[in-house]
Amino acid sequence: MAPEKLTIGSRDVSPDPDDAIVTKRDLKEDRQILIQEISSLVKDLMQPLQISLSDLVKEVKDTAKMAETASELALKLQGEVRALQSTEQLTLNRIATLEGKWRQLNLKFRGLEEGVEQNNDLPVFMASWIASVLELEDGIAPTILKAYRFSF
Repeated sequence: MAPEKLTIGSRDVSPDPDDAIVTKRDLKEDRQILIQEISSLVKDLMQPLQISLSDLVKEVKDTAKMAETASELALKLQGEVRALQSTEQLTLNRIATLEGKWRQLNLKFRGLEEGVEQNNDLPVFMASWIASVLELEDGIAPTILKAYRFSF
């Protein structure tokens, strides 16, 4: 059985029965060569990881920047929403006030029996009825935009 051939770097370190003495200097050289080869292998293996790591760092920074922008935008929009809610409440209050004032100006007729109007168009009926009661000239009638029937 032939002994295996071992090399460190470019140097043959196979056991030779005639050359059995290994000096301290040989061991130091072998150690240095092994350290260099291991270091080279580690660098080769680490390079793809470093590239991936740098890509991840860039993506995390980009994501953090987008999150910060989104956060600032959300705060700005919250302020706008609060302003709109305030304006909406003010507008609703104004509408309620106007409806209350207009309600006082509504004309209310009592005593008209249900079914007096011949068709379902109550504003047209009320305009012609008012024109006849007030004895307005033909072709002259009030303009009624809305009319409601309430039964009591």
